[in-house]
Amino acid sequence: MRPIQTMLFAILLLACLQGYGQSQSGFTIAGMVTDSETGETLPLANIFIANTTFGTTSKADGSFSLQLPEAGTYDLVISFLGYETFARSVRFLRPNVVWIDAKMVTKSQELSGVTVTAKKDANWARNLQEFRVGFLGRSKFGKSSRILNEEVLNFDLDEDTGVFEAWASEPLVIENKRLGYRLFYLLEDYRVYTRDGYSSFYGFTSFEEIEAKTRSKKTKYERARKEAYDGSMVHFFKSLYAGSTKEQGYEIYAAQDIEGKRVIDPNQVDLDGIVLRGQRGQSKKLRFENMLYIYFKNEGLPPEYMGKLMSNVSISTKNKSQNSWIEMIEGKEYIEFESTGYIRNPLEFYSNGYWAFEKVGDMMPINYQLSDSKRASRRRR
Repeated sequence: MRPIQTMLFAILLLACLQGYGQSQSGFTIAGMVTDSETGETLPLANIFIANTTFGTTSKADGSFSLQLPEAGTYDLVISFLGYETFARSVRFLRPNVVWIDAKMVTKSQELSGVTVTAKKDANWARNLQEFRVGFLGRSKFGKSSRILNEEVLNFDLDEDTGVFEAWASEPLVIENKRLGYRLFYLLEDYRVYTRDGYSSFYGFTSFEEIEAKTRSKKTKYERARKEAYDGSMVHFFKSLYAGSTKEQGYEIYAAQDIEGKRVIDPNQVDLDGIVLRGQRGQSKKLRFENMLYIYFKNEGLPPEYMGKLMSNVSISTKNKSQNSWIEMIEGKEYIEFESTGYIRNPLEFYSNGYWAFEKVGDMMPINYQLSDSKRASRRRR
């Protein structure tokens, strides 16, 4: 499978925006949402930071303000029914205010003409079932997730190319009962290349916590979230930035294909030689050749991963730990990432193995943190 996680982090328009003034209160994105042609303000536009729980809506006059906790790069996303998704990457080096003049572009006649058919026949139902598996995933977290507004989905199979596509007329609302999150997913592209045996999709995700009404339910959420987060790509890159991969349970090996065989170096990689300082010290770069195999030793492989879904994927089960491998796209040299686990160039590398197995049902917000009680318990140990 092609890397799904990297697609989920994709931003269409990347531009580092300059702050226009200092803010005593921290890191703030403020701005105005208007129609690009008429200049009319758009109230109640949905505004959020992709893959986080940070979000708001525009006011009656189209204005908005969103405060963030720390320096770093944030993917701002704005959506409004009938308009194309607005996306910008905002980078904070210090506390200030960044102004965004969001001029929303109405969807073209061709796009707006793509509507969900009223008739939901047996073929649509079969396509929906395939989409659920490919989008939410087969893990226990994927199986516990449910799309609440499936009626906004529609599908198409190009008989000539064998490409299966899905699109949604509105953001998908997904309830993950096991993790205790409600997700709002703007599906920008979903394709399954049936003849080549891989799929790709990307979009923008906003997270909202589901209230835990009892102490036991809150404890279940916390345990499940920690399990989903540990070993994830965000967890790995956050640990790599902090220099704590070993303490967090990771082993990293170089690998390459020689005469049609996958050869993994038995010695762990010297990270000092491949993790380099990034731009202005705010980021780091992971530079490597061929492939890196990443083993997460603290968790084993679930039975779902070893089933039919992965039968066509080469799986290395070193000590039965979760394993993934990454490789750069041809012509690209490194992965640039930040302390939060945010990846600046998610479309420049492939991820395979366990990370490719995880789908939307396994997603966690990048601003996830252990609860205060859990952190205190870990410190006492």
